[in-house]
Amino acid sequence: MSKASEQIKHYYNEGGADISTVHREIIEKEGLYFKDIDGTGEVSVINDWRKSPKERAEAYVKVLSAEEKIGQIFISDWRMGKYPTPKNPGQPEEEKEMILDESGTLDEGEFHGRTIFGEQHLPGTSVLIKEWFARHLILRANPTAMEMEPYGFAFNKPFIDELLRNQMGFEGYINSDTGIIHNMCWGVEMLDQPERIAFAVNHAGVDLISGLFDNEYGREAYQRGKNDYYDSHRVPDGFSKEDLVLTDEALDRAVFRTLKEMFEMGMFDDPYRDPKKASEMAACEQDWENAMEAHRKSVTLLKNNGILPLSQEKLEGKRIYAEAFHKQVEISEKNTKALRESLKNKNLTDDVSQADVAILMITPSSGEYFNATPGYLELDICEGKEVCNVDEEGRPTEETHKETTLSGAGRISEIADVIHKNGGKVIANVNFTLAWELGNVEPYVDALTAGYDTYPSAVLDVIFGSFCPVGKLPVTLPRNDKVLAVNAEGKCVSPNDVPGYDKDQYIPDELKDENGKAYAYRDQAGNYYEFGFGLSY
Repeated sequence: MSKASEQIKHYYNEGGADISTVHREIIEKEGLYFKDIDGTGEVSVINDWRKSPKERAEAYVKVLSAEEKIGQIFISDWRMGKYPTPKNPGQPEEEKEMILDESGTLDEGEFHGRTIFGEQHLPGTSVLIKEWFARHLILRANPTAMEMEPYGFAFNKPFIDELLRNQMGFEGYINSDTGIIHNMCWGVEMLDQPERIAFAVNHAGVDLISGLFDNEYGREAYQRGKNDYYDSHRVPDGFSKEDLVLTDEALDRAVFRTLKEMFEMGMFDDPYRDPKKASEMAACEQDWENAMEAHRKSVTLLKNNGILPLSQEKLEGKRIYAEAFHKQVEISEKNTKALRESLKNKNLTDDVSQADVAILMITPSSGEYFNATPGYLELDICEGKEVCNVDEEGRPTEETHKETTLSGAGRISEIADVIHKNGGKVIANVNFTLAWELGNVEPYVDALTAGYDTYPSAVLDVIFGSFCPVGKLPVTLPRNDKVLAVNAEGKCVSPNDVPGYDKDQYIPDELKDENGKAYAYRDQAGNYYEFGFGLSY
């Protein structure tokens, strides 16, 4: 079987759009090439790349069937046979063995199972594309180059239609984000699935519904507008039947917006790419160097007692201990191995008691991807910390649970104690995916840097002095639990809707220091870790 890339035919229009096709016919007229997208055999508005994306999308909407258009308003995760997606909370609890096509790329097996977004039965890839008319897929694998109303935002017309579109002038399409028709239908639990689809698209102005391919519910929402469904069924309180059916007008509007985007991106005229050229582009050394430069520039130096940079002179005769910390122990071990491999040219030791310098890479995690906790989002770098649960109204309860944001968090101070008894120094880098509290890290280290999912090699470049730090904090780091405390009524001592750099004016005076500051973390040198803070060499 020949590769798909070998079946592509390319046509080039001088001064115009490039065209590529596998099965679609090509129309040649007046020395120009056009793809027969709509199958008419003519240079229609749809096929004419000289027309604007807006004109082409408007024309295409008019010829698509309702079934085809319904297929355009859903987007969800999809399986790639050649590059299976790693397990994550959005994946099914039990995965069936894949049935691959001849190329080994497409997963043609059926799937029935439950994810955190809902339960669904799905066909293979070919059926999904050819019979369900799906065109929007989320491929999470990482292959080689190839009012305001009391509803969640996806159902919130004042926010989407009035603020975003009318006031701010947004002209693109709206993706609902994931799970709004099933497990995350916040505010519209009283509606059934077809009503939720119609309410999001017809009422609020959503154009693409993410999470599951709910075509069947979409068809039902559309048919209810044609078959007088609400003449014999009750309209839920607080809603009108006009908002709960999927109208042709709303369907056309949603599909037009996604089609316009696809025309603008050339996804109809020239959707195919040469894998060899894609690999060459992905391997471009200059692009990788530009990315590395951006990572180096992001590293923020927060604390430095004359320790950094770790020059050759400072390391003369010194031994280095290196360890990576993560919430998941297995990732800690993996990252530690990678860290030590990157330092293999240094004088390393696995015995902390024999070390003069310790380099610690600290990656906390709290409230991971769709992983809610029984309490508030924990910002302390901690292990096994006992905290309160929270009720449905956001108020603390008497029940408690234990939170861990970093496995082995207590070992940071233990390692520091051993190193300092040796007369050595401790350097730590904290990965900031949230505004972490640093009370269990900063007091024990002599130098501290901040990264933001930054390449470890970029952090090491700063630590060892091959790059002078220029990064600044993009957030203000909270001092401790006291400035995040929530009272019995669920009110936080520092208002949640106020940025960290501006919270002090709302915080009680008894929490403020001699400089009138309360919220920002203050280190041993007296520096406040506020928005925009960052040291250099």
